[in-house]
Amino acid sequence: TNTDGEGFIASLRQQHPDVSLQGNTATVIGAGGAAKAIIGALIDEGVTRIGIINRTRERILGLQEQFGSQIIEINETAAEQALATSDLLVNTTSLGMEGGTALALDMRYLKPGALVADIIYAPLETALLTKAKERGHPVLGGLRMLLHQAVRGVGGLGMQYDPSAEGTAQEVFQRGFANCLSYANLFVALAREAGLDASYQWVEMRPQWSRVGERVQIALHVNVL
Repeated sequence: TNTDGEGFIASLRQQHPDVSLQGNTATVIGAGGAAKAIIGALIDEGVTRIGIINRTRERILGLQEQFGSQIIEINETAAEQALATSDLLVNTTSLGMEGGTALALDMRYLKPGALVADIIYAPLETALLTKAKERGHPVLGGLRMLLHQAVRGVGGLGMQYDPSAEGTAQEVFQRGFANCLSYANLFVALAREAGLDASYQWVEMRPQWSRVGERVQIALHVNVL
């Protein structure tokens, strides 16, 4: 989605404010929707060459058609050289996700000092990031990208509206359901965690009372600034 690229760049700027992508070379693992959005964002930031590692060649060809000669296909024989010249490595696949298949990648060939990013947020630190840190690479996890996506709209979290879904930010995040106030709680918590200013704004409206079982419910509305 569009917020994938925006969230990635925003999280990168927040966690590594001194990193400049201008004139850099990147290697991206994956060629799906998230990869496409992040590739577009990287090009906008001045990355001049992006190598793609993906199981199916057709998707790489599609990216080359969309973005042009900046997109390079990386096969198994070229992977070692591609990693050795990359300033940035980004995993955009689900490989390495908690309970899933591990990402098989030999980090020994990666350029010293290259930044390693993984958009997965469960676990918070994937095996890829752990290996990268052990080898002295700066890393970027997927949680902050998720947070920056979330503050750009409810779709970033896939939440569903339920007028009776009360709870703390953590509770509604885990359930996936929220009413206006509990979603505002979650939204403010995520925005503040992402380093952004956020506050509540109550909106006056005509009270609407309803009975739910033994409870009386009043409809209110709250915005987040």
